[in-house]
Amino acid sequence: MTARPNIARQRPPQFPIRATSALLSGAVGLALLTLAVPSPAIADVGSWTRLSATAGGGYPTIANIDEPTLGRLGPDLQVVWPVQTSTSTAEYQQAIVSREGRATLRATPILTGWAELTSDPRLITVGGTQFLAFSGLRSTDSSDPFAAGAEYFLTSADGRTWELGQGSLSESTSAYADYGNDAVDSAGTPVWVGNPGTVTGIRWQSGTSPTIPSPTGAGGSFSLTGCCAYSAAAARDDSTGAVIAAFYSNSNDGAEQGVQVGQILPAPGAFSQAPGSVTTSGGSADSLSPDQRVAMVSRPGGGVLVAYKVGYPTTSRIRVWQAGTARQFDIPGSSGARRISMAAEPGGQVWVTWIAGNRVKSARLNATGVVPRSTISWAGPPQASTLWKVGTSSGSAKRLDVVITASGAGGSINVWHRQALRR
Repeated sequence: MTARPNIARQRPPQFPIRATSALLSGAVGLALLTLAVPSPAIADVGSWTRLSATAGGGYPTIANIDEPTLGRLGPDLQVVWPVQTSTSTAEYQQAIVSREGRATLRATPILTGWAELTSDPRLITVGGTQFLAFSGLRSTDSSDPFAAGAEYFLTSADGRTWELGQGSLSESTSAYADYGNDAVDSAGTPVWVGNPGTVTGIRWQSGTSPTIPSPTGAGGSFSLTGCCAYSAAAARDDSTGAVIAAFYSNSNDGAEQGVQVGQILPAPGAFSQAPGSVTTSGGSADSLSPDQRVAMVSRPGGGVLVAYKVGYPTTSRIRVWQAGTARQFDIPGSSGARRISMAAEPGGQVWVTWIAGNRVKSARLNATGVVPRSTISWAGPPQASTLWKVGTSSGSAKRLDVVITASGAGGSINVWHRQALRR
């Protein structure tokens, strides 16, 4: 396999190891709303269902940094994740879960035989077509265009048969060694954002290019003076059409550290530190990595919400901030959160879901803050020893799909699904 670029980059302390205008100004005088959350008023639908098919003792394997991506296939849920199939080959697999929470397709390959695939592909729907943004190395043959290390894409009209796109989403040829990857549908155009392995900030591109890699000038960039940037994410403000990006930085510069959020399209603006994402003590700035894609979502009715950890060296609470405004909410009972995901219901409410210890918890937000009696708490799947990643999606009002990765018997990591139905 081709070696990754030799980059002097320090991963965030909690990172696991693999086996339209200038938008944001200083956060001054921010209003903070915290609501008590009594016992849950929620009905579980079924229990944990395993979507993947790995077992201890050999290949195939899923790594603890592998992050499933969730999308909607009509009313159904579609989940895609990476699998190492041998010492020198990798593939992406998918599962489909019905609106009612039943797995109708499990552990089915959609891209096979690559030498290397990134751990964090991103599934979106663009113009009614399923679109997967990813990177990797198809081979070690320098004449193979899909060994260039750019950001690539797959498309599918039905969500089951996939085609490799003939083009790319990045100028960068170190996307295959990324530290963050995301994509968003911007009114029928795919927008990629990422932290390629040889950059210290964030890169983006609107639309695909027919060449591999994309020509110089096809994308945009924001660079840090220090190092480094991780966990890139993006969301579109449906009220303005602006695309907002976020990433986590562990830069030694306190102003550059923490969760950084800014507008990238239609015109780039300044990036600003999310309030509370950095803790300063004794003159030293410290922060917690999200350890997966930054949790952010388009807010029904307009705006973009970002959720992140507050506190150091452990999470004291989760904060949800409406980017570019003074509105922020702390989630009661969220201390100890390790991974965070967000999902918007079609009906307008937003779910914030997190892993804390060996439990998965979720609370809902509406226009005024945390919804009382909305918090749920689940134990992990049977025999699960460690929960690694969490993703969420809502395809219909009052339903939430939750997907996690978890270590189980024999040390194998698998992908699991569970659904909640609120009353």
